[in-house]
Amino acid sequence: MMFEFDCVSYQYADTVGLDEVSFTIDAGDAVAIMGPNGSGKSTLFKLMCGLLKPTAGTYTYQHATPDFDQLRQTVGFVFQNSDVQLFNETVTDELAFGPLQLGLPEATVQQRVADVIDLLGLASLANRVPYQLSGGEQKLVALGSVLTMNPQTIILDEPFNGLAISYQNRLIDLLNTLHAHGKTIIMSSHDFAKTVPMVDRIVTLNENHQLDFATETSALTVAQEELLNRL
Repeated sequence: MMFEFDCVSYQYADTVGLDEVSFTIDAGDAVAIMGPNGSGKSTLFKLMCGLLKPTAGTYTYQHATPDFDQLRQTVGFVFQNSDVQLFNETVTDELAFGPLQLGLPEATVQQRVADVIDLLGLASLANRVPYQLSGGEQKLVALGSVLTMNPQTIILDEPFNGLAISYQNRLIDLLNTLHAHGKTIIMSSHDFAKTVPMVDRIVTLNENHQLDFATETSALTVAQEELLNRL
């Protein structure tokens, strides 16, 4: 089992982030976290990445209480606004930054960067400045900066938001390929039609920051259908 949440809550200073959420995600799953704005999806992702700690309940990763160093090496997070995680002078530097921080040998880093440039088709962008790229290009570079870390799990917050259709389709193909190669994919999205064919399970959060259901995509409950129709 990759992730297990048992009655996890998170309380911000003036609002509830999550309220007694319980679910599990197995290694190799592709899971959609869906719900209205403000339902706690981003809070949930930050907990999974170790950026936040639960204020109540228990959260385990690979059957143990996670620590940040473990999570940063095995869980990659692509933010909804990709430009906030891009800060190096070139795309190549951006892709190399993460594995260099892990202390990997230079030759290993260079090989990972070359592999990711090839996988994502970034050769023409390799020497470009990341913050001068289009939104779709920035999303691919942000994903690439995660992939060079070789994480077991990739978490994406609203990955299709604001992207042109061509980049949405490209991203779908890439995520399907990564899932087929054994990566655990967890994403939030308001785009039900695009997301459901990509995932094995759907977890829905309601307006009260509570988990409604976690189910196979082929067996959505009435409550889930009603919630998703409101997105």
